[in-house]
Amino acid sequence: VQIDELFRAGSEFRIDQLMLRAAQGDVDARLDLALTPPPDRAQTDPAALMRSATGNADLTISPGILSAVAGSVPQGADLAATLVALGYLRESEGDYVAEVRYRSGMLTINGLPLMLPGNFSAAPLTN
Repeated sequence: VQIDELFRAGSEFRIDQLMLRAAQGDVDARLDLALTPPPDRAQTDPAALMRSATGNADLTISPGILSAVAGSVPQGADLAATLVALGYLRESEGDYVAEVRYRSGMLTINGLPLMLPGNFSAAPLTN
């Protein structure tokens, strides 16, 4: 199946609950991605197809898991600290959370825009 066929047909990918329980802590995630048919169903332009998609994801990760993952890659601790400092990971009730939203080609994490490669957005991101 070609990806443009999934868009033209209208598809949905959903994970209601993904849980990881480990000695270092927990990860909880949820995902809902809708590939909505564009107004012109003959459309094959990847940017136009991406603008018609919508998605939500919620991630909760315990500090122990974040530390374990960050410690397993070079400069992982610096990257994790940067994500927290920039607000892409937010502390909440002793865990780290990320609320990811995708609309009209624009991706936000905890309300902060994240630039995607390519030109998927219908309008430029502004501060």
